[in-house]
Amino acid sequence: MFFLSCTTWFIAFLWLFEGILGYGVNSTELLELRELTRELFYHGYDNYLNLAFPLDELAPLSCKGLGPDFKNPLNLGINDVRGNYLLTLIDTIDTLIVLNDRQGFHESIQRIIQHLSFETDTKVQIFEATIRILGGLLSGHIFASNPEYGFQLPGYNNELLDFATELGERLLPAFRTPTEIPFARINLMKGVSPEETNESCSAGASSLMLEFSMLSILTGDQKFRKAAENAFFAIWNRRSSIGLLGNSIDVMSGKWIYPVSGIGAGIDSFYEYALKSYILLDDVRFLAVWEESLSSIRQFMSSTENHYYQSVYAYSGTTASYWVDSLGAYFPGLLVLAGELESAKKSHLYYFSIYSKYGQIPERFNVYTKTIELQGYPLRPEFAESTYYLYRATRDPFYLNVGKTILNNIEKNLRTSCGFASLDNLETGVRSDRMESFFLSETLKYLYLLFDEENIFHSKFQDFLFTTEGHLLPINRQTHEALDFDQHRHPGTCTLDSDDHSIQPLFFSKVASREDFDFIFQMVESNCDGIAEDLIDPYGICARPMIADVVEVLYGNVLLPPFKPTRRVMNDIYVPTLIGNRIRLIKYIDNENYSIFKIGAEKVEKNDTVYLTDPNYAMFMSRDALYATTAFVHIVSSTGEEAYSEFLHIHEGSFLQPFQFPLITLNYSLCDKLPVSLKSDMAYIAPTGNCSWLQQAKNAQKAGMLLLLDQGSKVNKTELMRDSPSSYFFGLIKPYVPPTVHLDMNQGYVLQWNNMTAQRIHKDAPCYFQNSLIENLYVCETCSEEQKVY
Repeated sequence: MFFLSCTTWFIAFLWLFEGILGYGVNSTELLELRELTRELFYHGYDNYLNLAFPLDELAPLSCKGLGPDFKNPLNLGINDVRGNYLLTLIDTIDTLIVLNDRQGFHESIQRIIQHLSFETDTKVQIFEATIRILGGLLSGHIFASNPEYGFQLPGYNNELLDFATELGERLLPAFRTPTEIPFARINLMKGVSPEETNESCSAGASSLMLEFSMLSILTGDQKFRKAAENAFFAIWNRRSSIGLLGNSIDVMSGKWIYPVSGIGAGIDSFYEYALKSYILLDDVRFLAVWEESLSSIRQFMSSTENHYYQSVYAYSGTTASYWVDSLGAYFPGLLVLAGELESAKKSHLYYFSIYSKYGQIPERFNVYTKTIELQGYPLRPEFAESTYYLYRATRDPFYLNVGKTILNNIEKNLRTSCGFASLDNLETGVRSDRMESFFLSETLKYLYLLFDEENIFHSKFQDFLFTTEGHLLPINRQTHEALDFDQHRHPGTCTLDSDDHSIQPLFFSKVASREDFDFIFQMVESNCDGIAEDLIDPYGICARPMIADVVEVLYGNVLLPPFKPTRRVMNDIYVPTLIGNRIRLIKYIDNENYSIFKIGAEKVEKNDTVYLTDPNYAMFMSRDALYATTAFVHIVSSTGEEAYSEFLHIHEGSFLQPFQFPLITLNYSLCDKLPVSLKSDMAYIAPTGNCSWLQQAKNAQKAGMLLLLDQGSKVNKTELMRDSPSSYFFGLIKPYVPPTVHLDMNQGYVLQWNNMTAQRIHKDAPCYFQNSLIENLYVCETCSEEQKVY
């Protein structure tokens, strides 16, 4: 007992010594970080007012104002956002509330009243105008009009609400479509152009509920909420049979244009507004949408341990791309709101490992090549947002350390003489002359709140909800009683697990002490050198990860679902075709063999056995066919010059001596049955036919041959993915390379394919991957659901 008491006293002493904030960031440094965030905000905000106002944005390198591109109406990257309507001023208005700047808040309202007009010949994106302008006006009105919050403006006469109502009225004509899904863009003065595109992304069309509902609550006019609600459910009701949405849709026909689902760009805020609409309105319909969406996300998009989420085809659930994007970094924060803390921690750690590798999160990061797929950092807030949410939920000092790193990188690498510049290239540090309004509206707002323990929104005003643009909307009886009827209301309220929500900050960091901490950094070939060692408990907290390796094998083009469905009979799973299915293999630390834990949408349990019953693809499950230390195609030109196809060369390292095949050019495609017999020891080039690539690949595989489809000079991975996405099926999976490749046929190449063999497999033969046994997969050419031959 005495020892326990002394230990408790000693720990309490250390706790007080560290300012009650754990190791890594003490109370003095926390105050310094808060004040540094404040200084950075006013560096950007004051320079905007002095150099750019009343234009929309500040150019941080040339130190001037930026508005719409009137000379080029098709410059959507600019004109979607800059509507000639005081963008940065309005978008930033409630950041001044967070900073407790009453005078600055009042002055911003006076500027808006004096200068704002929507009678402007600019075509803006409905989504951006809603979340940035409408959301800012509504939040500003709430604080300016309500004395309860302490920011009431004397003489204020609801001018911001009037502006918000006018903007809402100008946006409503976009919703007049047969599907009730709004057009993506509208001219504020002239309405929707007869030539306006019918394409809109899911997020842009459906993520309007919070702002339009609040506008209806404040005005009493329900037409705004009903328009946004109809659009939301018009998108949701078009989900696929497996519960997935597409990325873009035709607003006139309601058909998906790009039927790919993910958690990032084009679809992200749909999920956010499903959950937040439930929180704001207490409408259980939105909660049901969120719960079903999260279930489908986990089933089809998640990595093995929920560290990241990939985009998949909405109808089949098969992988569509092998990257995560920076916009997806919001998802850990959303999981916190849903009470899914363990998944939130894992996902945040994955993004932090990418951040640590480059100093920012690139627009796209390839999870298999572990390289940047799309450069740039436009000052996005999503990672800072999730860091803030996780710290408030856990009080783990690790997240303060992450925030400190984010803030220091902003000051060191992005600050200019008059603002903060975006990055065009994370590896070279090349900057661009643009400071998006969300940097002041969100990025610095979340960082300030992270470092400000005593902020009024952490004590006095906790019942506020952040919109997707970081605007503050109150949650109260008025919002919960906004529905026309009661049957959609939730009878109770759910709370976070008390074990994960500490009133006081932690001593050691549970996150930095996880034994899978280093493992996650290794997933992106990054390092965690920037984490303070005194954050880490040397005894560890979590159980050691049992997974040694995870591999995803993908056969064929995945635009279509598998030709034949996978069937389960008790503990036996029958797979009639591999085309279109993705197979996930897992290897545990204490076992040298692999196991299938998921094939297609079917989860494979511990006592299950998987049988491949299609003999056409049995040849690719042999030990020799799949084993290779490095998967690549080796090309030798007629002059003896060597080259390696970049899009197939996955890993550096030693490799086995490849086989060499004589090369023959065919003058017909493989759309139909092969007119002549082909030799298995030859490599053939066939012209691309008019039928689906899947059909050509299948015919080639049936013949046991190596097929090269003529794609001109497009041998570069990026060009293939951009110009021929339906033909690109390699996926950079490790280390398997399918037996059909696209290469240039004009250079007289001789192809060498490493260790490629094609041999028949006996029934119930075991299967191998990377020369390791797959314990629960067998090839059975004569099996059916009713009978297995042993």
